[in-house]
Amino acid sequence: MERSLTKGEIVEAWSNSVQAWIPGTVVLEAPTAPCSIDGQQIPAGFIKLGYPGGATKWVPPEQVLNIIRQSNTSQTSGYPDQRMERSFAKGDTVEAWSNSLQAWIPGTMVLEAAKAPCNIDGQQIPAGFVKLGYPGGATKWVPPHQVLNIVRKSSTSQTSGTSGNPGTAQPKPAKPVLSDADADEAEYSLTDPNSLAEFLRHANIRLVRAGYLYQLLRLKLPLPCRQEAEKEPAALVPHEEVSAWAAGSRDAMIVSVSHAWETREHPDPCCYQLKCLVDALALFDAAYYSDIWVFYDFVSLFQFERQPAEQESFDRSMQNMHLMYAHECTRTFRLENLTPSDVWQAMESNPQRKVRVYDVASHCVRDRALRDLVANRVPYLCKGWCKAEVAWSSARDNSELNQPIFGDPRSDLGGWSSYSWLKGKVPVPPEIFEQDMQRSEFTHRDDAAAVLKLQRKIFYLKVSECKQALFSNLAEGELSRLARALPAYRKLKILQLEDVHVTHAAAEEFAQVLASNETIRELCLKCPRGDDRKALVEAVMRALKTNRTITTLKLVNAILHDDKCQSKLTVLIGMPPRSTSASSKWACRSILTRYKAILESERP
Repeated sequence: MERSLTKGEIVEAWSNSVQAWIPGTVVLEAPTAPCSIDGQQIPAGFIKLGYPGGATKWVPPEQVLNIIRQSNTSQTSGYPDQRMERSFAKGDTVEAWSNSLQAWIPGTMVLEAAKAPCNIDGQQIPAGFVKLGYPGGATKWVPPHQVLNIVRKSSTSQTSGTSGNPGTAQPKPAKPVLSDADADEAEYSLTDPNSLAEFLRHANIRLVRAGYLYQLLRLKLPLPCRQEAEKEPAALVPHEEVSAWAAGSRDAMIVSVSHAWETREHPDPCCYQLKCLVDALALFDAAYYSDIWVFYDFVSLFQFERQPAEQESFDRSMQNMHLMYAHECTRTFRLENLTPSDVWQAMESNPQRKVRVYDVASHCVRDRALRDLVANRVPYLCKGWCKAEVAWSSARDNSELNQPIFGDPRSDLGGWSSYSWLKGKVPVPPEIFEQDMQRSEFTHRDDAAAVLKLQRKIFYLKVSECKQALFSNLAEGELSRLARALPAYRKLKILQLEDVHVTHAAAEEFAQVLASNETIRELCLKCPRGDDRKALVEAVMRALKTNRTITTLKLVNAILHDDKCQSKLTVLIGMPPRSTSASSKWACRSILTRYKAILESERP
């Protein structure tokens, strides 16, 4: 039957992600007639909820009946209670308490249950610790003193996720909706394509077809906002196609674009970013048979001014925006260059050229001249959100999935004597990222705290589970950052470095960390030409005198300058000097294969 809710009332809200009611939710607004709240036109019957964690959400009238219920004081408040001691075993399916959601998360798995002190994945684990695996793929070690309160066995007699009233049936919403509180707590996997597709659907994010971008450039039209793009029948990818891709029945490449907003109203008024993006996409289009779908925030997310449902979609997107840049099933294109000054000035001086943007005064989208927009020509790497996107993209296991693009792909390549083409990135340790953020600009400075918190979470979530990593085209300074990040890679077995700019100081810093590393089994070095290669190889060889886990060393195109250098390197790794090919300037693959075999067979 119809419910009557009043402002300030304490209710419970249904969470689709954890299949549980969230106690302590507050009705912030309950308009009975159309009105304006915080500058938005709100229809009658909408309910604004405030969740315990601080998130808010507007619920349309047709969903109120299914996802909001009055609080039942006879029910347990939802907090975990003190219970008798429990015993858990590896493989048990349990429920884990979520403090922010005030609910139990069903479908959680016990991955490890240390009955006595032991070594697991290279870590010393005290007795009593329990490792949980959450439905979204995240993991967590729970210390003994917390196990009693936040882990319990699944009970078929009790509805999953509830904190009281065993057997109470929990109605599901007619249309599942992921609330802001759900999105904030949801542990989406950064490797599972189905998890990415689920996030896109829940947040109502739409990917853009590459063909539509080609068409815009051909017609010399700027990118439209999401609301306008939805009017184009072939512009956006339906969620059904994304789900088919995730299931493996549809082939596609997903590209997330990191870029600067060059005006407050439109990120790319001169179409310079569009041209750079199309040039890069065309190269991939020619090399791959699959479709290319693009995430570009201006087109993929609802823009100002947003209706309540659009604002809800935007808020949910922001809660887990890192998925678009850190997920292993996406790749990042970084548009680091701003529109050239001559191109900008030419458009600014031409009153006939317009860009279609939302106009606050008229409350509609209309054509406006560039000189009427609020310019924001802050360099890409000085913007807080751009730095965050670079850091998230660098957290992938393969750095080749994170690359810059230019208007002319050849313009910054230079020759072998130039390192301007080295644009690869490594994961950024939180303490270094925090220092970078202090020098960055945010449109809303309050965003900085949220970005810092999210970066720390992503860094440790990604690197702690990584078993094989490839870092290529690393510019100066990146090897030092990798050295600082390497101790956090607790499961890393294979490390590949290709085309790395190395200084003597960076080589020594990296080698010092490598010497004490206890997880890496295989190291592959493919370095650029010049003295840098010798510095890195020699430093690594010295580290191998101490390191006792690396059994395979691959030196791809490693230069051996002369007999003296050859003899020095072989002595450092404990091998007898070899006369064959010792005077050869370049080591061939047969010699490298023998290195690998010798290291595997003669290392203690």
